[in-house]
Amino acid sequence: MEKLDIGDLKDMKITELAKKAGLALGLRDLIATDDHMRTSDPNIFACGDCVSKVSFFTGKPSPLKLASIATMEARVAGANLFENKREKSGVIGVFSTIVDDLVFASAGLSEKEAKDNGYEVASGQIEKPNRHPFNRQVIPTGL
Repeated sequence: MEKLDIGDLKDMKITELAKKAGLALGLRDLIATDDHMRTSDPNIFACGDCVSKVSFFTGKPSPLKLASIATMEARVAGANLFENKREKSGVIGVFSTIVDDLVFASAGLSEKEAKDNGYEVASGQIEKPNRHPFNRQVIPTGL
């Protein structure tokens, strides 16, 4: 077993620490885990941006690093600390952003990714308000 000084950890990447701990690295040189988030050492779990991922749709390596994915992986790891209860089955990217007054969002594969992976694709475009069209009637107070 190799000794690590705390000072060594300050500038060390998580994957470098994983290598020093003897953990196997996988896709994109990130920590390899099984579907239960267990590393090559059965007593060590890993999740988040330091873990290699595969697409739910294609089973191919995925570069996604999203908080929603890290949260899902953490839940899987936590549930499996004492016995295997949950599995991850790949990642699905869901994200959005606003530029000026335009909202852009994506869920799953892009049209190109879907076609490249053999999916039959139907697409469309719609413009609607980005707010719920609730009734703006006045609600009486003091009831």
